[in-house]
Amino acid sequence: MRHKRRTTALLGAAALAVPAVVTLAATPAQAASGGLKVYTLTRAGAQLNGQVAVVGLGGTYEQYVTSGKTISVPAGRYAVIGDVWNGKDNTDTVGGQIVTVSASKTTTTTIDARKGRPVSVKLSSSPGSGYSQQIQVSACAYIPDACMGPIMLSNAGGHVYAIPNASKQLRMAYMSVWNKGDQDVYAARGYYLNGMPTSFGGTFSRANTTTVTAEVRRGSNFGDFQELTIQPQGTDPLPWLYQGVASGGPFTTKLHLTAGTWQVGADDNASSGGGIGSLTQTLAAAPGRAYSPIFFRTTLGPARTMPYVQGGSAHFDISSMFQDPTSQGFDALNRATTTLSFGSKTIARSSQTEYGSYDNAFFTGRMTSTGWYTLYVDANRYDPGHTRTPYMLSTAATLRFHFYANPKVSSLVPGFLTQFVPSGLNMHSAAAPGSTTNVALWLSRPANPNASTPADSVSSVKVWASYDGGKSWHAAAVTHSGGKWAARVTNPASGAVSLRSTVTDPHGNTAETTVYRAYAIG
Repeated sequence: MRHKRRTTALLGAAALAVPAVVTLAATPAQAASGGLKVYTLTRAGAQLNGQVAVVGLGGTYEQYVTSGKTISVPAGRYAVIGDVWNGKDNTDTVGGQIVTVSASKTTTTTIDARKGRPVSVKLSSSPGSGYSQQIQVSACAYIPDACMGPIMLSNAGGHVYAIPNASKQLRMAYMSVWNKGDQDVYAARGYYLNGMPTSFGGTFSRANTTTVTAEVRRGSNFGDFQELTIQPQGTDPLPWLYQGVASGGPFTTKLHLTAGTWQVGADDNASSGGGIGSLTQTLAAAPGRAYSPIFFRTTLGPARTMPYVQGGSAHFDISSMFQDPTSQGFDALNRATTTLSFGSKTIARSSQTEYGSYDNAFFTGRMTSTGWYTLYVDANRYDPGHTRTPYMLSTAATLRFHFYANPKVSSLVPGFLTQFVPSGLNMHSAAAPGSTTNVALWLSRPANPNASTPADSVSSVKVWASYDGGKSWHAAAVTHSGGKWAARVTNPASGAVSLRSTVTDPHGNTAETTVYRAYAIG
């Protein structure tokens, strides 16, 4: 697993939610200005120049500067926040000050790490030997409805300090992670919204944690290196804390999370460098609860976005052609060719891609008159600069909607999307040769804010499987029980299985969903 020793503002994984160094809004040039000089002292009392955040408490100014230098700022009240690193004892100390800058005068203030107190986060009892502790801290200045000037740090347990300050315009959050070989992880979190108190951290009951058994599988991932991550959710600056806790793939890691809302995720990366995608699930941790999230499970396919008619045209967004059934997020980019036909005549055809402008992912096809249309989307996954793994599943997907529509009526297209959810697969997303796989069929008709969503129902569902990449198709038995649809697929001796479904409504509208290499055999 890759670890970073420390993370200051705007550096490292924890800074994903942090804005770049920026002056949010320029104060009029004619406004009176003064000087501001910030000193930062280590725990040994030595002056150490480093990055500090300067935030105007009127909400119009945010800038990162180097301590020890005088800067010119408009007269007013400011929060100054910094992390002081002491190389002699490998400690980080975060602190903040509230200062008033007067016109034509220089105001000085000091963030003195010697005033820092330990950020002490403990478990009620030892989880055992072999655990390493890492503590992250985020601090910010609070102005109405926003946290600004975020400073973040990460260091080993016993090496993190914070300076008390009673100002309610300073906020702080922390997360402590105890990790044993990427296999067993405890995580606790806390925050202070009304200043930085005189003591930091706390002791958390191991018995009251929520157990999360997280699987990061291989198969649908585009890259060859995955990382399991945790991120507390809540009021800023709590969500700015973010840590990778296990990596490689495939693997299973057991998490023990203290009470609160957490986002557990899996990042997909290329070992040659570069991120490709990220999947997340949001969990509400509480005593007695348990979760078993699976990331990069098969099968990725069309979901969450339906075509619709508006303004005399058919519209579709291809960016949801490869969705994980139980996670939010994406993995790699999509590109597609979309065709709209009226009867037997093609009336619109164009290509879409998620690369570049967001608008490039949209298809719009001008419709002619009331009647039967066919919208066909042929999509595949790619990522510029990276080559997909040879074992990758869910490589391509198609949608075919055959529907009756009036171009003058703004409406969701009739039909239902199908998500295929095979059960009984191993960590490599494979079924045993010659076995039978039960595939849950999740039918959905997600609404679109741009069009009305008329009621529709299902009259029939048919499913086929292909063992030769879609050259030939074999019917699978479909069941409907308790409102749930499923198919039983007979597996070949080797290779991969592609899946196709056709959902028909009472009016003869059909929606066909196909995912190629839906799951593996082996």
